[in-house]
Amino acid sequence: METELNLEKLLGIWWSFAWRFGLASIVSGAFLGGIGGFIAGFNGHPELAPTVGALLGFMSSFPVSVWALRAALLKKRSHYRIMLIKDSE
Repeated sequence: METELNLEKLLGIWWSFAWRFGLASIVSGAFLGGIGGFIAGFNGHPELAPTVGALLGFMSSFPVSVWALRAALLKKRSHYRIMLIKDSE
């Protein structure tokens, strides 16, 4: 049965994505940023450590956002699930 996407459902989906993305991006950004900063400093360029760390931390946000969106869309909800249905055109 098809149902309308109302504000309550939309906010539930958004929140499911937002908290996953926020938490995972903080963890992955800190991890990759820390590693990148450490490697830059270890190689004798401590002035580049913040830049390399920030760049790697930022770059980690794209795959994390894809994962978070997929997880939010695949989450089983109490009375419905999200499906993609191809039009019969």
